Amino acid sequence: MNIKERIILNKNAIIEYIRAEDNIDPSMAWRFSVLDQSRLPMVIRGTWIFDVPLDVNVMKAGLKKLLNYYPHLSGRMKDKTGIHLTNDGVPFIVANEPDLLIADAYRKYKKDDHINHFSVEIKPFRIKRGIDAPLSVKITRLKDGSVLGIQCSHACMDGNSFYTMVYNWGRSVKKKILENQFLISRCFLLRKIFLRIRWNKLLMSKARKRSPHYLF
Repeated sequence: MNIKERIILNKNAIIEYIRAEDNIDPSMAWRFSVLDQSRLPMVIRGTWIFDVPLDVNVMKAGLKKLLNYYPHLSGRMKDKTGIHLTNDGVPFIVANEPDLLIADAYRKYKKDDHINHFSVEIKPFRIKRGIDAPLSVKITRLKDGSVLGIQCSHACMDGNSFYTMVYNWGRSVKKKILENQFLISRCFLLRKIFLRIRWNKLLMSKARKRSPHYLF
């Protein structure tokens, strides 16, 4: 998929696709559970208001490192079973509203009809078709601060992992070790080992049922 690295949406907004620093084999995939598949129509949204200007370049650098541990968020769906680790990138939008104060931004966020004003809406049907990433990021520069808006497919994360991801992004920006990493390349090997152990236990339990048992 050919994606433009940097697109000017209008005079006040620019979109850039951020990719993980380390490419993982694109043939690998993050497989959905049945529960994950049922959550595909749902979206998790979070908005953070800061009374200081966020350094966009530092935030982008931190996100690149973060995606090494969450590569499925930069991938695309190729079938219904999961997300392939294509590293096509996460849309990162920077908007400027130099005349807007934090107080006004807070009032806008409080209203349901303005909840997407400070984030970029992700559309489940576009994710299912492999068009969009399951994550979007937007930073809005205000007159006296900044607003960070994030949306993520609920199929890829629950609430706890979503906020842990944002927390780890902050640690990445501060160049600290990430905590409770949601996904690393090693997990795929561990997942296979876990499934093999579980399958062996299942076979052993069936064998026990077929064999006679003696109690002494």
